[in-house]
Amino acid sequence: MSAVKEEKLLPRSGKLREKRSQSGQPRQHSSSTSKTGAHPQVSPIITRKADRPAGAREAATGQPRRKVVYKVGANGVETRLPAIPILHFSWQWISGILAVLLFLFTIILINSKIFKVRALKVEGLTRYAEEEFQPLIKGRKTSLFLFNTNEVMKSLSLVYPELQDPQITIDMPNQVIISAVERQPIIHWQAGDGAYWIDAEGVVMAKRGEIEGLLYIESPVAPPLSETKNKPVSAVDYARMVIERKTGSLTNEHLVDRISNDVLQAVIHMSAIIPEGASLVFDPISGMGWRDPGGWEVFFGTDLSNIDFKQVEYQTILAKLVELGVTPAMISVEHVDSPYFRME
Repeated sequence: MSAVKEEKLLPRSGKLREKRSQSGQPRQHSSSTSKTGAHPQVSPIITRKADRPAGAREAATGQPRRKVVYKVGANGVETRLPAIPILHFSWQWISGILAVLLFLFTIILINSKIFKVRALKVEGLTRYAEEEFQPLIKGRKTSLFLFNTNEVMKSLSLVYPELQDPQITIDMPNQVIISAVERQPIIHWQAGDGAYWIDAEGVVMAKRGEIEGLLYIESPVAPPLSETKNKPVSAVDYARMVIERKTGSLTNEHLVDRISNDVLQAVIHMSAIIPEGASLVFDPISGMGWRDPGGWEVFFGTDLSNIDFKQVEYQTILAKLVELGVTPAMISVEHVDSPYFRME
């Protein structure tokens, strides 16, 4: 009875120490037996890898999937549909959607009839008609966003090199504007049935309309050029000039025709000393001169460095012919050491 009471009165800590001592006894026994040489039989330890739940696999492999169960009928039969991945939107998704929308919007603009080139307008030109420039955009009536202004500018410079400061601008939604400055001629050069205009810089251009007050020159030939230009006479020549222009070897200054500087200076000089009622003439052999009101022509050549002496020589010859009662058809003092006159 007293022993039972002592067991009940034994504190919890004491009970724990007693259990530990009892559990440790077999270990001591086994160790003692090992020392004596006896080998107890030890059971093999097998470790099994616990299978991970399906949720853990999904979390490791990627995005979780939403399970959808569809009830087939009222008898409680259900079927499981394929799992649908849960999508999480981010800024990359928004950027991709905006890029696709922008691409589609660009395609719509390019193919829209509203922005298709329909008309060409000319500004700053009074002697040129708009119809003359229409071939420049023929075959280029595409979208205004694809219109190549550089190609049109090159063609404009090839066809109309006499235009100054040409510019091409785009007027939304479907118009192209060509603007340039017209050169102002000071000389009208009449060569048989052909007529040319020449400005103060010596640029030779085709006659367009009528302008009063120009210095009139009559000649059997076209104005002598400082450098002969090869004009396109066929599609092959035109293509060659376009290719040369693309390589940068041709500019407007290379394409314009310029009268010989000696002839230009002679014209300007002769216009200041020409007698009243006379008209300037040019001969490819005898040079510059004028047609006198008396009916004869006098030529001074193109070298006017000694024009004063040539004028004195001309007046001397003319006075002698008048004294003799001879009316010449032509007098030439081009060479001061060998002047001559010619009768009809």
